[in-house]
Amino acid sequence: MGQKINPIGFRLINNKNYLSNWYSNKFDYKNLIKEDKIIRTNITNKFENFITISKIELNRIKNNGNLNEFIFIKIYFLHPKEKDINLILNKDYNKYFEKKHISYLNLFNNNIFETTNFIIKKIIKSIIKDLEFKFNKKIFVDTLFIKNLFEDARLIAKYISNQLEQRIAFRKVITDVISKIKLTDNQGIKIQISGRLNGVDIARTEWKKYGKIPLHTLDANIDYSQEVANTTYGVLGIKIWLFLPK
Repeated sequence: MGQKINPIGFRLINNKNYLSNWYSNKFDYKNLIKEDKIIRTNITNKFENFITISKIELNRIKNNGNLNEFIFIKIYFLHPKEKDINLILNKDYNKYFEKKHISYLNLFNNNIFETTNFIIKKIIKSIIKDLEFKFNKKIFVDTLFIKNLFEDARLIAKYISNQLEQRIAFRKVITDVISKIKLTDNQGIKIQISGRLNGVDIARTEWKKYGKIPLHTLDANIDYSQEVANTTYGVLGIKIWLFLPK
């Protein structure tokens, strides 16, 4: 049973939270779902070729009886560092600076973090302006940086997807990720890749595990994510189970 349900959904309320945290009556529910979709798509498209996003949390707050008057958005980014893995995840990162923001890079004396932070603020201002005009609601955005790529299942899945799309052998990628996991405080990881691995004719599923992954234990802090890699041989499915420390 532990392999057949989403570990995050299985642990909601116990030690996981909803990415969209709000309540609505049945008449407004579908419209708010559409709003959530538009917000996430807008943010993802704005940052797509610039910086890697792990997740987006939405929280709606009532005000004076008016439902969903305020929308609070929290965006989790991979921490930008010079010569970091972030530059590998987003292949157009350097081109983005060369074409649009080379002047900002010089303004901050080639400090990649300060420059990136400055550009993020500019993009967020444009996002808030667009969303407030579209929904006629007050929008607040907060940002949080994840310093270590290998402490987040979503970022690991994106990293593996990017490596596979660059035609790197899947076993080499899995071995590399597990070696990096061993340097963290994580207690275990399971990596599963499905599809035409290395271009073979018949699709199959390969997986490898390191440490412990207690999928039936509700108290276990399991982070889960799935991603696809669009290779020349077809689509590969990637699933990550990460056992985080409490």
